[in-house]
Amino acid sequence: MSEPQIEVRAVPEQHVARLEAFAPRMGPEFVGPVVGPLFGQVPALLDAAGVPVAGPPLGVYEAAAEGEPGAVRIVVAFPVAADVTEVPGLDVGTLPGLERAAVLVHHGGPDTLGAAWMAYLDRLAAEGYDTTSHSREVYVSPPDVPEHEWDTLLVVQLR
Repeated sequence: MSEPQIEVRAVPEQHVARLEAFAPRMGPEFVGPVVGPLFGQVPALLDAAGVPVAGPPLGVYEAAAEGEPGAVRIVVAFPVAADVTEVPGLDVGTLPGLERAAVLVHHGGPDTLGAAWMAYLDRLAAEGYDTTSHSREVYVSPPDVPEHEWDTLLVVQLR
């Protein structure tokens, strides 16, 4: 079985409703307990406000600018229509695009993402990609697909 192809491309900006939190470090044991509840809260607040989701949800991960060394800033975002300006309990705005990113499709459930990320980051380094600390997961599979069959875009910003 061959390795999944890495695609280098621009990622467009998106109009999103989002929540932000911090994890003490990167890794499934630190990020999971933070990101899991956010993925429940954001769609619940959108539903309560009657705002439909306009695209696949995503998680954004990057080194925190302040606080503990190694801390990770986590943003859980759901695309919404451009005319949505306010949702109670959520920050609504533009998630910046990425001029250059390495994108790989991961097939498997959330329990496999940690290992997939480690292998992907090792591969990017081995192949000479110049990465930043900014990464995203875009959950492209519809909600009715069983978790073990999910397709998730693993996106890493490149310099």
